Amino acid sequence: MLYSVRKDWKQLPAILAGASLPPLAFGLVDAFSWHSPFQSFIRFFQANILQGRAQSFGTAPWNTYLSIEAEHLGPLILLAILGVRRSKVLGDVALIVIASHSLIAHKEVRFVYPATPILIVLAALGLWELLRAAMGMMSARMLARMSARTTPSLYAVLAGVAFFALCSSLSASQFSYWKDTEAMDYFHQLSQQDNVCGVALYGVAWHTTGGYSYLHHPAPIIIPAAEDFSAEARSFDFVVAGQEFPLPDPSFHRLDCSQRVCLYQRPGACAPASRKEINAVLAEYGY
Repeated sequence: MLYSVRKDWKQLPAILAGASLPPLAFGLVDAFSWHSPFQSFIRFFQANILQGRAQSFGTAPWNTYLSIEAEHLGPLILLAILGVRRSKVLGDVALIVIASHSLIAHKEVRFVYPATPILIVLAALGLWELLRAAMGMMSARMLARMSARTTPSLYAVLAGVAFFALCSSLSASQFSYWKDTEAMDYFHQLSQQDNVCGVALYGVAWHTTGGYSYLHHPAPIIIPAAEDFSAEARSFDFVVAGQEFPLPDPSFHRLDCSQRVCLYQRPGACAPASRKEINAVLAEYGY
C-alpha cells in the first residue's frame, strides 16, 4: 500500500477505506461464529504472541522459506528473479511476504502461500524475457518463416505451456499430498456407505484422513487410546488403523488393507459419541 501511494499520498485515505473492508468482514463473521467480533484475531494474538504457543510447535532458521520456495518451484525461481525486471512491484510484494515471515521463529509453508502465485506470475514474465531474447537472436529469414505459418505469440504460449508442464511433472509427485493417502481413500469409501455411525482412528494421524471433507457423514470420528479402545468400541463401527497396530477388540474384522493402513468393521449399532471424539481430543491437545 505504501509503495502504491509513495508518489501521491492523497490516495492513502481511499486505499485505507478499501483495505479496511476485508478485516471488518472477518470481524463480522467472528461476531456470528465466535459470538464476539474479532475473537479469532484476539485469540490468535493471545495464544501465539503473549503465550508463545506457536514456538512450542517447533522453530526453524531464517532461510527456511527460501529453501521451501526453491524446492517447490525449482527452476521457476530463476525465471521469477528474471521477471522482476518487468514488474518490480510484484517482486517487492513477494519479498515482503517471505522476508517478514522469515523473522518469525515458528515457520509453516502455508504462512507464505500469498507469495507463491506472485512468484509464478514473475516466472511467466521471466520466461517471456527469455523468449524475446531468443527471438532477437534469430535471423530475419527464420522469423519470416515462423511468421508465415503462425504468430510469434503462439510460439511463446506453446513454449510456456510445455516448460511449466515439464516442471510440474518432474517435481509435483515428490510431495506427500500429490496423491490421496490410504486413510483418505478409506474415508472416501466410507462416505459412499449408508451404515456408518462412527469411525475410529487407531495408529493413523488425523490430519491424513481428509476429515469430514472426505467422510461426508454426521458420524463422530473417535481417536481412542490403546488402553481405552475396548471401552470406547461401542461408539464406532468402523476403524481406520495403521497396519502395525493390531486392534485390541476382537469384535472388529478386517475388510481391507492398503500398504500401511487397514479398514475394519464391527457389526451392530453405535452408542452415543464418547469423550474421545475428535474435536474434544484436539481441544485437549490445544489445537
